[in-house]
Amino acid sequence: MNIFKGSFNKEVLESDQPVIVKFCSDWSGSCHIMGLILKRISAVYKKHIKFYCLDIDQNKALKESFGIKVVPTIIIFNKGEIIDVILGITSEKEIESRIIKITGLCDI
Repeated sequence: MNIFKGSFNKEVLESDQPVIVKFCSDWSGSCHIMGLILKRISAVYKKHIKFYCLDIDQNKALKESFGIKVVPTIIIFNKGEIIDVILGITSEKEIESRIIKITGLCDI
């Protein structure tokens, strides 16, 4: 699901659930690959974690606010705090292991 500046605070920073935000761009092939990986992961963990995509070209203020220099950049938030950052393409297994470590969820 796409997210924009107007709803970012409420949906991400004020969320009671952990949130994964993929900072991406339509022109990046790597972003499309990570989008497919996150789609598979979100199907498994969507009851426990919110998943969002933020287009850096449409949300330049948020891009600058979080110092995004590489796309895709995945930031995992918990209770408004950044708890992990993943740069570039990462395997599905690696992302799942970070989710399990951060959230305490077992492999579902």
